[in-house]
Amino acid sequence: MISSTRLTIGLLSAAVSIVALPAPTTSGTCLVIPLGAPAIATAPSLEGFQLTNTDGVATLTTKGYDETFSFAGGGFGAFDACSYYWLDIGGLSPIIPDARNLTWALDSATTATGGTPKTTTWQAAYNSTLTSLGPPTTSTFWACARDTILTSPGTPVVYELFLSAGYIIDPPSPGASVAPSAPGYTCVGTGIFIQPPP
Repeated sequence: MISSTRLTIGLLSAAVSIVALPAPTTSGTCLVIPLGAPAIATAPSLEGFQLTNTDGVATLTTKGYDETFSFAGGGFGAFDACSYYWLDIGGLSPIIPDARNLTWALDSATTATGGTPKTTTWQAAYNSTLTSLGPPTTSTFWACARDTILTSPGTPVVYELFLSAGYIIDPPSPGASVAPSAPGYTCVGTGIFIQPPP
């Protein structure tokens, strides 16, 4: 049987050892993982697909960003690896005529504590639809996937996301498959809904 004196001294020694540990450093280490919710595709044919970043390109996959989003300064930023990546509207798409490329970038040396988005014309908030206030002004996106991926069993499907810029007429309705894409791609019109955080 252990005496209460030895047990008390042992616990005090352990407590002193814990207190004596050096404080954690924040250089190169992210100590906070903020909670958030995914931004999801609204088209019925894209159920379960979420907005994410694939090598700097805006994409929809079955596992997207689900941490904190930032809506600072009219931007739309996603927290990833201790920094905010900002969604930028780029030039014309090579895949779908009259649509704009969407990319993610660490703009203006953005960090988890600051920075400035390049595209500042997003209307975005939790529990709402992501909308570009222009140019172009729209909340319709195109999700395009290579036909070879869509027909390969067991291959994870990744849709590249583009902002609709009017292609003669806007896509008929979110979820409608369309054919103006480049050969070898299937594109679907969709909205992007930013779910409320838990």
